[in-house]
Amino acid sequence: MLGKHFNLTGGFTFTHFSNGATRVPNMGINLVAPRVGIKYQFKSRTEFIINEIPKYSYKWEYIALIAGSSKQLGFMVDDNLDTTYVAETYGIFTFSTGVNRQISYKVKFGAGLDFSYDGSYNSYISYENNKTTARLNAGNGNKLAIGAYGSFELVVNKLSVVIQPGWYIYREEWKVPETASEGISIPRRKPGGSYQRIGLKYHILNNVFAGINVRAYNFSIADYIEWNIGYRIMWK
Repeated sequence: MLGKHFNLTGGFTFTHFSNGATRVPNMGINLVAPRVGIKYQFKSRTEFIINEIPKYSYKWEYIALIAGSSKQLGFMVDDNLDTTYVAETYGIFTFSTGVNRQISYKVKFGAGLDFSYDGSYNSYISYENNKTTARLNAGNGNKLAIGAYGSFELVVNKLSVVIQPGWYIYREEWKVPETASEGISIPRRKPGGSYQRIGLKYHILNNVFAGINVRAYNFSIADYIEWNIGYRIMWK
């Protein structure tokens, strides 16, 4: 505070521009900057009124949700000395279930499991004349995966900010060829062994919620955007 009307503010900002890999190429831009400012308050400051807040009664909640997504993989094709890129779009579907413990009016911790089908996993293409001729699957073509995650939620009334680091506990081994060959192109990105979510969740009804998450891997690379809807059961 700088007197009755002025405030000095400061901090750092981090901004990430990306399309969440819904389209490729998706290079992304990260901006980090310091922030300093002066804020003027037109009315004089009022005295703070301190109200007693009742002690929070811990609550448990069981959640189940379904999520749908799509992502693109970029492939380089080289034919007759003409190099270009093509993109293929794949569907992703997830069923997620878990348990949260709300320990205050603002904070929840939890853990859960993800059961996913990722159409892009272990996928590559064959091509001719700079056009895709077939989508190919490496290994057994098994695109199912199971992951375990931890969860943190910052609760603001009906809205929550969700952060979830996760690790795969079941997924077929990556068997896409390491290098491309004539008429064969491999993805430009290889998936990581762990995954992360950051997003928003909003309670439409007391026990029904919807949300949007950015799904990433290697704690730095956006993989796709998840849209979800779910239900919770609460008890003390």
